[in-house]
Amino acid sequence: MTVRRHAAAQPARWKWVVGGLSAVAALVSVVADLQSIDVGRGPFAFWVGRVERVRWLAITPRADTATAVGDTLALAASAADEHGAALAVLPVTWRSLDTAVATVDSAGLVVARGPGRARIEATLGARRAEAVVVVDPRAVAIVPDTALARPLAEGEARALAAEVRDGRGHGIARATVAWTSADTGVVQVRGDTLLGVAPGEAVVVAASGPVGASVRVRVAAAAAELAVLEGDGQRALAGRTLARPVRVRVLSASGRPLAGSVVQFLPDAPDASASPAADTTDAQGLAATSWRLGSLAGRQRLTVAADRRVATDLVADAEPEAAATRVRVQLPSDSGTVGRRLGDHAVVRVQDTLGRAIAGVPVAVTTEGRGTLAPPQLVTDSTGEAHFTWVLGPSAGRQRVRVQVGRASLVPPVTAEVVARADSAVALVLLRGDRQRAAAGTTLPAPVVLEARDAHGNAVAGAAVRLAPGAGSVPESLVVTDRQGRVSARWRLGAAAGPQELRARLGDATGASVRVTADAGPGAPATVAVEGAPASATAGRPLRLRIKVTDEAGNPVPDVALRLVPATGRVEPMRGVTGKGGELGVRWHLSPRAGPQSLRAEVQGHPVRATVEVQGRGVTRQAPPRRREAPAARPP
Repeated sequence: MTVRRHAAAQPARWKWVVGGLSAVAALVSVVADLQSIDVGRGPFAFWVGRVERVRWLAITPRADTATAVGDTLALAASAADEHGAALAVLPVTWRSLDTAVATVDSAGLVVARGPGRARIEATLGARRAEAVVVVDPRAVAIVPDTALARPLAEGEARALAAEVRDGRGHGIARATVAWTSADTGVVQVRGDTLLGVAPGEAVVVAASGPVGASVRVRVAAAAAELAVLEGDGQRALAGRTLARPVRVRVLSASGRPLAGSVVQFLPDAPDASASPAADTTDAQGLAATSWRLGSLAGRQRLTVAADRRVATDLVADAEPEAAATRVRVQLPSDSGTVGRRLGDHAVVRVQDTLGRAIAGVPVAVTTEGRGTLAPPQLVTDSTGEAHFTWVLGPSAGRQRVRVQVGRASLVPPVTAEVVARADSAVALVLLRGDRQRAAAGTTLPAPVVLEARDAHGNAVAGAAVRLAPGAGSVPESLVVTDRQGRVSARWRLGAAAGPQELRARLGDATGASVRVTADAGPGAPATVAVEGAPASATAGRPLRLRIKVTDEAGNPVPDVALRLVPATGRVEPMRGVTGKGGELGVRWHLSPRAGPQSLRAEVQGHPVRATVEVQGRGVTRQAPPRRREAPAARPP
């Protein structure tokens, strides 16, 4: 590629010619003026007089362009009086209105300082004139960054950079550069980045307008990926060599095995080792070593690095031995509430016999109850501690957590226990004493037993229970559950026979309640009464009577055997049993003899009896009515 150099110097030559001609004309004018000088007036009066005569001021050329920073341009100022005659040898003042683009000296010589547009002003007395200078650097050379010539690794990306320079070697800041690759199978241009694709060489071309440059780029195969083939995630006793070797394969960016790559094996434990510590990959890109763990139990790491470009970590668990391990479980409290979290968190602390913290040891926690442990699988941190939370199970009583550090065959488990208390009582359960039967006004034969329970069904001690019998009474209306969560109450029934109810409620009026029922039967026969007997009745006629048996409270007593003993007349039946209403219906046939008559009712087996008397009235006989004869029939 041919690059034209010093192109900016060509247009400057004619500018110097124009400036020279202008200077010659000015010199001729000066000589003519000097001939007309009045020496007696002095030089100052001469200049002032000529300035006052200026009526027109101009700059030649009025516009010019510099194509490189540092280029110089010559400007000339010309003045004329009111008659159009040129005036020379006058003190013109030059000034740049944008010195970042161009500067001007006292002779009108302009120097380009940076790209842009600048106004140059000439002042003579009260007259001013302006010219425009444009600095537009033109590219004449491209210099690629020297970093592009360094070898590029396969898969590596490198920023594209080049400097575009003008004719005087100054960089053009806003110049754009277009990059292309002559062989995209080796190297590719992606935006402002150069990417090594495959081993080989390729030419990369940079172009800015008509100017271009090229650079030869070499792409070398390099380690881009480490594939672990064997040896990760093993377990062994601390200080022992792992059963399987560590094997890795080094791959290039295109996924091809890389031979000759130096692989280093770096264990993190201070007394651990890898043999060999470094290996060179073979034709299949393989490297291997044996890993001996450090003496301190816990999770250990082996860093594998290839050519110091790519690296990966393998882990192994160095398991503790029982003789060299101390495990302690610290619970936040020795008691808690069922179904709730036990304090903040529990701590498992693992140390060796020297008191050093053992980090990276797996810890498994389980509970014998139905509680929840989170997380169930732990690993000790750098302080040798593992933290977990314990939500107690639903059963009140002792609950245990089992902590296993490492393998159970090497380290025995450790247990810790807490006492789980019942939660607040939310339910009341009737255990015994429902549907009993007793005589009205007496105490039921068995006590009423209730139990307060929480939401998980545990008995709750110390819960308040209110007892409210619908009839009868209890010794205390407000009782508290005992250690077993129970209350026992003796219920004395009310005096009225029939179904009765006791309402038990937990706590206040909004608590859970339970209903206890009992059947109050009548008491022992206390009275017997003969009902339906009039004070007097016709002798010899039957009377219908009701024999009623009641207890002390007036409740009818059924199923009572009665014996009826008439002093006169006869009764049917003479023996009977009272029905549901405590009554027995009988028919008493009075004696035909007039006078007082009595009937005694006795309750068999009880000293309860009653006698009723009726005054029998005699029967008055009357003559039968006379029969009236029918009148004789008249003859027709």
